[in-house]
Amino acid sequence: MPDAEDGGSLEAELPGLFALEPGDFVAARDDLAARARTAGDRPLSARVKALRRPTVSAWVVNLLAREETDSVGDLVDLGEALRAAHQTLSADELRPLAAQRTAVVEALTRRAAALAAEHGHPTTEAVRAEVAGTLQAALADPDVAEDVRAGRMTRAASYSGFGMVSPGSTRPRQPEPVASLDQARSRRRTREEKEAEQARIRAFTDARRALETATAAAEAAEDAAASAEDAHREAAEELDRRSQEVADLRAELEAAEAAEEEARTTTEGAREALDRAADELDAARAAREEAEEALDALGDPSSGG
Repeated sequence: MPDAEDGGSLEAELPGLFALEPGDFVAARDDLAARARTAGDRPLSARVKALRRPTVSAWVVNLLAREETDSVGDLVDLGEALRAAHQTLSADELRPLAAQRTAVVEALTRRAAALAAEHGHPTTEAVRAEVAGTLQAALADPDVAEDVRAGRMTRAASYSGFGMVSPGSTRPRQPEPVASLDQARSRRRTREEKEAEQARIRAFTDARRALETATAAAEAAEDAAASAEDAHREAAEELDRRSQEVADLRAELEAAEAAEEEARTTTEGAREALDRAADELDAARAAREEAEEALDALGDPSSGG
């Protein structure tokens, strides 16, 4: 019965890679890629193998996303609202928002550093600067924001003025229009509900596959049990037959032993009788000899002498 892992269950292990300690990432990644290849999902295997080990700062950001889900979600919402405000507000009106942005980033950076220390990885000033830069980038770029929220960063992102993110970008992204922070949060809730529904569907699919596998295993076990029961019954019947044969042979042996004993007794009795007859014969012969001698001694009266 096949027990190979399916691509869906292996795909579900991807987020767990980014939750590992930095030193454990490569071995776990290679193991997952190998299992995906064994399962026949070569595209997944190639995609997993191509994942880069997160830098220390990326690992710290991923840790923050796991431990402070709501706070990071609020950061993403704030980014959407700020991008909308950047399109419609004046520079003077943007200054308070910029101050709020800075305060949020600094607070989350401190929290991320504290979490890293709790996990045995104190951060350097350079790492904290990269964490702050990545959070700034998440405010400006929805793609970075999504990776930060999902906790799957592999390297730090940098911020170069609101609306521009590097590495790799040569011009600012056009911000998505969002009317307000409340609407941004509403959109996030809708997105999260959709993702939760997709997760439920995946869980149901995995559970159904597990049920099918378990059902097949149960049927195979029932067949094996039935075969074992038949074999046991046949063996028990054969044992009964052999036991009866042994009992019959034992009875015959006992009867033969009794007959042997009886024959031995009869033989002994016959020998004793034979011995007595021999003794009697010897005695009769001796008596006859004595009688003959006595007769000879008397002589024959008819002879006249």
